[in-house]
Formats: sequence, structure tokens, C-alpha cells
Amino acid sequence: MSFIKLLRRVSPHIGQKLLSHILRACLSCQDLDGVRAILEAQVVSGSLHHELVTSLIERDEVALLCTWSKNVSDPKFSDLLLVLKYFLKASLPAGKSLAQVRKQWRQAAISAIQRVSEILKSEENKGDISALAKHKNVKEEAIHKALLLSVAVDHFQPHELCLHYLLSSGQDEAVLAAILQQLDNEEVLKLLCYLNKWLDKYSSKSSLCTSQSKGKESFVPSLNDVIQWILILLDTHMMSLILCSDFHNEIQAIQLLVKGFVDFGHMIAPLAGIMEHLRSSSILPSHVSHGREDDPVIEYVEI
Repeated sequence: MSFIKLLRRVSPHIGQKLLSHILRACLSCQDLDGVRAILEAQVVSGSLHHELVTSLIERDEVALLCTWSKNVSDPKFSDLLLVLKYFLKASLPAGKSLAQVRKQWRQAAISAIQRVSEILKSEENKGDISALAKHKNVKEEAIHKALLLSVAVDHFQPHELCLHYLLSSGQDEAVLAAILQQLDNEEVLKLLCYLNKWLDKYSSKSSLCTSQSKGKESFVPSLNDVIQWILILLDTHMMSLILCSDFHNEIQAIQLLVKGFVDFGHMIAPLAGIMEHLRSSSILPSHVSHGREDDPVIEYVEI
């Protein structure tokens, strides 16, 4: 049995103190697969998070920081802030680690597209109606996932792929506010540009806005995630956004995109009311109901 397989098997049963020594040994020996195996086992907790995050940042291990972001549960505010600030650096080291992040995203997108292809090929074998209905749902879900992953990879820079993990992590609003409040103007501008990209993609591709049925398994930020981060960012840095001209172009772009969402919502609201009425009505006669002359006459529109 290899060391990595053994580590995956026994890591859930190892105490944090021994785990700390193993992580230090793996880092000093450049055994990054060992560190990744421990992170994916989700056994790191407490103060060990801070020690690990600090070490990974010092070593510019971007891919392992992304793995940490994917697998961490209930992280501390200070650790999240360190990772976010690192991802928002003026220039992440364009080395093997960052290339590995992009490769992982591309592999996920290609796998999702291949899954859609397999589903389409199997359509001919579906006979009964119930099987077809179930197959249709599976197909739509697979297409939606493939589309999301393709957008997440093709329209974002390698360093922005790292931000996907933090944005889709579903952090508490109070924690997010405390983190975003600590960003300086340069970091806020970079984050706004990134969020604006997502808002633009969601506004231009309405099919992306459908609900992600299996939660955060693809680590692609939802429209709700994007809006939540924008709202908190605007709230915590309002004065800087107003006074600093560097932000004005991004704010105006966001304003136009949000206006498009609002106008679309106003347009479909009456249609939603009509559909609700149709669902609630048990019968819609196509003629005038006849009664006594003094009875009120109700006319129904034939649809």
C-alpha cells in the first residue's frame, strides 16, 4: 500500500498534534500529494488551519490553497481573510501550481461535457414515459452543469479561478462582511472586476440562472453568491466607492447589469400572475354563464 493511500485511510483517526507533524514533514519534503490527501480527508481543524494556510502562502502553493478552500469546514475569519487577500494579490506566481488549478477546472468542464454527450447517446434506449421524464431532468441538469463549468473556465483568468472556490463556499453574511471590510482599495477594485464578470455572464446567458440542483459540488458561484458579495462589498466600502474615481466605471457597469435584471423581472411579473391564475382555476368555460337577469354575469376568455 502506498503512503498516500495509507494516509487517506488513517488520517481520520489521527490526532491534531500528530497530524501537524505529518503536515510539516510533507511540506518540508515537498510531498504535496500527502498534504492534498490530508486536506481532502477534511480532518484538519482548530489552530492547525492557520499554521497550514500560512505555510502554503509562504510557499506560493496556490493549488493547495484552492484544495483547502474546497474542503475546509467552519474556517476562522482570519484564515479566510489571508486566503482571499492572497488570491487578490497584484500578481499570483504564474508557475506550476497555478497551471494545475486551471488544469483541474478544465478537466471538470471536459468531464461535464462528456457526461452530456453520453446522456444524449443513451436517449434512444429510453422507452416508457416515466423513464423519459426522469432522463430529461438528468439531461437538463448535466447540460446546466457543463455550461456553468465552461463559462467558469473560458471567461476567467487563471488567478480568478481561485476566487470561484471562496465565492461558492456559502460563508455566513456576518463573516463575509467582517472579511470584506479588511480589504484595501486595490483589492476591492480587483474583486469588483471579478464579480462584474460573473454578473455579466449571468445577465447575458439566462440559462445560467436556473437553480443549481446539487448545491456546490461544481464550486461554480451562483447568481445569489455573486449578488451577496456585491451587496456586502458596496455596503462595507460605500464611502471609498463614492469618493474614489477608480471605482466609478465598475459601479456604472454593475448598475447597468442590475437594471437589466430588474427590467426583466418587471416584464415577467404579470405573466407569473396569469400562470398562477391558470393553475388555481379548476375550470375555464369558454362561454358566458347564464342565470337570472339580476345575477352578475362573468365572462371567461377562451385561451
